[in-house]
Amino acid sequence: MKVALFSTTDNSGGAARATYRLKRGLQNMQNIDIDYFVSHKADDLSQAKKLDFKNGDLKEADSAFYSNYIVKNRTALSNTLFSFSYEDTSLPGLDEYDVINLHWIEFFLSLNNLYELTRSNRPIVWTLHDMKPFTGGCHYSSTCKGYESDCSECPQLINDSKSLPKTVLQAKREILKNANITIVAPSQWLADEARKSSLFKDKRIEVIPNSIDSSVFKAIDKAEAKGSLGIDKEKIVLTFGVMNHSEKRKGFFELVEAMKMLKERIKELDVIGLFFGGECSDDFPIPVINLGLVDNDEELSRIYSAADIFILPSLEDNLPNTILESFSCQTAVVAFDTGGAQDIISEENGKIVAKGDIKALSDAVYELIIDKKSREDKAKNGRELIVQQYQLHHQAKAYNKLFEELKEESFYYQDRNIDVNSYFDALLGLTCRSFLPTKKLRFSQNFNKFFEQINSIEEQCIIYGHGTIGKVIYKLIPEKIVAFVDISSNVISCDIAVGAVYSPKNLPNMQYEKVIISVFGREEEIINYLLKESGVQKDRIITLDI
Repeated sequence: MKVALFSTTDNSGGAARATYRLKRGLQNMQNIDIDYFVSHKADDLSQAKKLDFKNGDLKEADSAFYSNYIVKNRTALSNTLFSFSYEDTSLPGLDEYDVINLHWIEFFLSLNNLYELTRSNRPIVWTLHDMKPFTGGCHYSSTCKGYESDCSECPQLINDSKSLPKTVLQAKREILKNANITIVAPSQWLADEARKSSLFKDKRIEVIPNSIDSSVFKAIDKAEAKGSLGIDKEKIVLTFGVMNHSEKRKGFFELVEAMKMLKERIKELDVIGLFFGGECSDDFPIPVINLGLVDNDEELSRIYSAADIFILPSLEDNLPNTILESFSCQTAVVAFDTGGAQDIISEENGKIVAKGDIKALSDAVYELIIDKKSREDKAKNGRELIVQQYQLHHQAKAYNKLFEELKEESFYYQDRNIDVNSYFDALLGLTCRSFLPTKKLRFSQNFNKFFEQINSIEEQCIIYGHGTIGKVIYKLIPEKIVAFVDISSNVISCDIAVGAVYSPKNLPNMQYEKVIISVFGREEEIINYLLKESGVQKDRIITLDI
């Protein structure tokens, strides 16, 4: 059986590391041949095959929309990633594969690509690493339930004038309506949320946890591990691992408050914090050592082994690798009762407390600090759980069984010839696909400036030129556009409605404040024409500064 795995990166970041571990496990199965396709390849050992975008020029427009419409438009509800991927990737030939397995594919595969995959008539298994596959853009919903219906009125965007999440979710529903797709969630929580979603509620959903190589993540003598990091063996080490402390769902604020409470109770104890990933601030309540980014598994194993307690204060999460890694290195874990933490943490191997309960988090850490036997017993139980249930071969065996079942099922995709582009041409005005690679390339290179200039227009405008760029402008500010005019049109009428293209000779009869010239390279010629033939005053003409 031959399987195609897709992941944005090969072995960098939590989702990619989890995917790479699955790949390794599957490679050990005698009946499976794996091709691992990625957008960013950083590790030659991953044996990943890098795929390129069909039209690299569109990345400028893609990034500009992301920066100007999404990033600048976020509310205070959440600062976790909210994404939209427009550019298409050049997919490999799919005929040779029995199963397609998608993982975290943001900024890699577009919805057009997803449509291509469904049309291949190959069974698709989509492994969820967050909520994005069944939402209109957010990777974690932060209590919003919009994905259960249509993602309209998104609380994570200040002004969603283009109805971005609603349009994206609608497009996904069209694409996947007849698709042969099965969903895999690493945690029961994420599977339950997927079952509630309007997109996946009628699809087959399985729970298969992530895995770990316990021969790499293994316990090292704590005194030795502490010594190798320059830490006195008598110190109690509390470990935290997160890339971005400012990300609200990661719970850094709650962690700081919990450590403030803890500090008042451990004055007589020698406790130190050990951070990896991102560095914490100097005013953290207890002394800390910042190790920064650590991407070597052996070094991570040493860090986990040096820890007496690993603390995971996440408020929203799937099944974090850090829990599996801590347990595998025989370290007890304290966490909030959320996401995949509920599946694996118990009183047998750590402590799990009500989500957001800062005092309970502080109390749980304190109890393990003062009870050495309890934390050591929990740590041993955590290691045993990993060995018995979360090895690479456990995960690979479950996926192999699923793949074999899907391979044997008879299925024919009924193609409804969906025009995926139409959703996003209307949404973004990015009909740029047809012209960016050629003479309009400079539009791509200066899209940020173009986007900002168009969105700053307050007047009621006529667009001179009914080509691609004119349509882009209209899609960006439809409420500001009165009509189109073009010298090639013979339509002369007093009825003003966007949709018809009028002759410039009709301008004296039209109600407008400005004329936007949307024809590149002919601006001077058109200005002279408007001034001499149509009586338009020069201060009423807008040229695009790109």
